[in-house]
Amino acid sequence: MSTQQILLGGGKPPLGSENNPATSAKELLTISAASGNYYFTTPSGVKYFYADMSTDGGGWTMFARTNIANNGSFNIRSDYGISGSVPSTEFCAFSYKNNRDGSSSTSECEYLIVMNSGSYKFKVSTLYLKGTNTYQNRTGTWLTGTSTLDNYITQSEFNNNAVAYWDGSSGGVGYAGGGKSDVGQACKRNELYINSWSQNFRINTYSFNTPHNNSRCSDWCGGAGSYRLSKTVAPYMSKSQTCFSGYSPGTIASVNTTNCTIYFREK
Repeated sequence: MSTQQILLGGGKPPLGSENNPATSAKELLTISAASGNYYFTTPSGVKYFYADMSTDGGGWTMFARTNIANNGSFNIRSDYGISGSVPSTEFCAFSYKNNRDGSSSTSECEYLIVMNSGSYKFKVSTLYLKGTNTYQNRTGTWLTGTSTLDNYITQSEFNNNAVAYWDGSSGGVGYAGGGKSDVGQACKRNELYINSWSQNFRINTYSFNTPHNNSRCSDWCGGAGSYRLSKTVAPYMSKSQTCFSGYSPGTIASVNTTNCTIYFREK
């Protein structure tokens, strides 16, 4: 394995080498490092992680990865696959990410989500609702593969929709506007969900098509043509229509998402 060699003055080992690990990829920005694998100091010891030094200004440290296609059980809430210095194909360095949150101006890093080896990229200001990052001041920016991402959840939907459910830093849930118990027309609106707590990372929205005038959301399948539209943008992309009874076509669009990686960057 080769570590990017960025030589420092005074004969010191290169920053990001095993004998001079960096704190994170953001520190590597100080020496104009190129994208590649580097050694970093983590709560679990020195680890060899990939650093993206070009996307959106660089300084992104990979801390979670899955190569399971369309993985609906991607765990980004615990440490696994990092027993050695080189991470396994499936891994998450959650404790390391949490440690670096303390060096962020908002007490939580920002995140870069990459799918299909870079074909689709977007960044978000918060996943865990820590510090001053909340569902009320969230921002998302679609960077690569925007037209495809928009087919599932648009940047505007992510930034502006009411939040029905968002896992907090310790399993709590953040709500913005009615939670799950809206009645009447409100239940038809598009609402954003960010799941991560139960080893199930997912960014998705739900909306309801209710052609009848029943007042409760529980009645939304009471008429022909009623369904719930679910749209998922990460860690895979899918749109489906389902109903408790009657009309239920299932998946109506999808992208075969072969891998997903998540990076952090201190603010």
